[in-house]
Amino acid sequence: MDWSIQDLGAVGEFVSSIAVMVTLIYLAVQTKQTQKMVRGQTRQAWAEATQEALLSFADSDHIAVIADKLYAAGFPDNKDAIEVLDSVERSRYQSYLVGNTHRIRSHLYQVTIGICDDVMAPPRGLWEPRLRAFGLEPIAADMERLYDQVEGLEK
Repeated sequence: MDWSIQDLGAVGEFVSSIAVMVTLIYLAVQTKQTQKMVRGQTRQAWAEATQEALLSFADSDHIAVIADKLYAAGFPDNKDAIEVLDSVERSRYQSYLVGNTHRIRSHLYQVTIGICDDVMAPPRGLWEPRLRAFGLEPIAADMERLYDQVEGLEK
């Protein structure tokens, strides 16, 4: 059987189309595996950050005492409760709030862009009143905006 250049070209096109399909399938599988890996790493990073925050709180002689004072005075429902704190305690608790808020904001952002599918953040309304009581309105508003972008999170 004699093959012409056109016949060889047709066979080449057929083989190359199969190769392209195989490559696309391979890339789809690789992309799915990469997404799973990124989500797992993101979830692990969030869990580690949360654990570190909780352990720091438990290990702190200052924050736990400050929190006890505040809650005994009716905080966060009673915004005037912050008056029971001296300036150093206010500063420490405010730093604690900001640090935890950044951790939560980071997680909410990751959820909104789709790299994390499991919302382990505290429910809406837990941190915002605390932030507002300490005059951190812009951070509280930003958190509310992020909560608004996350579907299915309790209001």
